[in-house]
Amino acid sequence: MAVDLRRFDSRVRDGDLLISTVPAGAADFYAERAGGSRPGPSAVLDVVYAPWPTPLAQATAKSGAVVVSGFELLLYQAARQVELMTGITPAPLDHMRTAGQAELTRRATLPPALTLPPP
Repeated sequence: MAVDLRRFDSRVRDGDLLISTVPAGAADFYAERAGGSRPGPSAVLDVVYAPWPTPLAQATAKSGAVVVSGFELLLYQAARQVELMTGITPAPLDHMRTAGQAELTRRATLPPALTLPPP
């Protein structure tokens, strides 16, 4: 397997897997290309979890890619932190998933200005 790491400002090439680790909106330029005639990646991990789905996730899913949100990444990071900080093992993953999804749903109903975290 070959891995091609590229600077963000370089030309994006197609491949089997695209991992986007940039903030919401920063990869929108690639979403515009995903709907074009060039083939896109077969799988995308977009670490953004809110707002979801991102334009990148929507465009690549339409082209047939498997798309994974950053929510799963966030969930498993949080679970490991709970284990390390409390000694509770395994962390209550199902409860954490339910609480996280409920919070993201709640935030999605707020006016845009209220969804930003406080400074």
